Order: sequence, then C-alpha cells, then structure tokens
Amino acid sequence: MFQPYDDVLADSLTRTHSAGKIFYVDSNTGSDSYSGTRFKSPKATIAGAMTDCTASQGDRIVVLPAHAETSTAVITVKAGVRIVGLSCGNLRPVITVNGALDLFNMSGANSLIQGLDLTIITTDAATALINVAAAKCAIRDVKMIPSATSVNVVDCITIAS
Repeated sequence: MFQPYDDVLADSLTRTHSAGKIFYVDSNTGSDSYSGTRFKSPKATIAGAMTDCTASQGDRIVVLPAHAETSTAVITVKAGVRIVGLSCGNLRPVITVNGALDLFNMSGANSLIQGLDLTIITTDAATALINVAAAKCAIRDVKMIPSATSVNVVDCITIAS
C-alpha cells in the first residue's frame, strides 16, 4: 500500500489552503461513507467527494497517486472546485470512463482538473473525456490515454459554444 503521506501533511495542506474544504480520494483505502476530510479516511470516488463539495467556496479534491476509478456516470464538477491528482514518480491517479457519457462535465465556472490520467474502457459510446461547459475552467497536466483495444474515443475535450 502506498502511504508516504499522513495526516501531518493533510493538516499542513489545510493550513495553507485557507478557503474551502479539502477532500481526499483513494480507491485503495477509502469509502464514500467516510467524511474524506482526513488523509487516513479518504473518499473512495471523486463523485463521492464532489457530492460533499460546496460550489464557489474554494473546495478542493486531492486524488492520491494509487487511486484507480471506473465511472459509468458523468462526474459533474461544481463551480470553483479544484480536482488535483497527486503523483509519486510514474504513479498517478487513473480515471476510466465506461459508458455513453462524458467522463467529466465542467459545468461550474472557475473549476480545475489537474494531474489525472484519463482513459476509456471497452465502449465506442463515450462522448468525451472532459466537457467544458462553463467560463474560466482550467485543465492542467492531464494525460488522456486511448484504449488499448479497438474502441474509439469520440472526443478528448469538448467545449460548449
């Protein structure tokens, strides 16, 4: 199990991040029944953490490096929420879409997705990995990985008119 961090780091991140709450996500040790506000009791999914975020309050979702998640429902990013993936060497969080949907829908203004590896599983029906549908959204250091099979990604990023 990967745990070079502990609640001391989590506490320091909280002190340096003055606005909003920080939610931790790790599929290996987490549960969506946890509060997710402590490093040692993370949420299991990004969607579970997003449910607890409050729009436009500066909330942040920190996704741990060994996290792996497959989503069959769109993850709607609320306004002002930042999703930040941590990395350790080549280990990065991996989020996979499986369904006829966008993986992330950035429908809230001033939102951010950073430091994630996004991929697609065996479906040709996925419409996009990220759909940007609001103003002042940012996507940084995101790796979009095509399927290892013969399926096609329709679009990596779509932008609403």
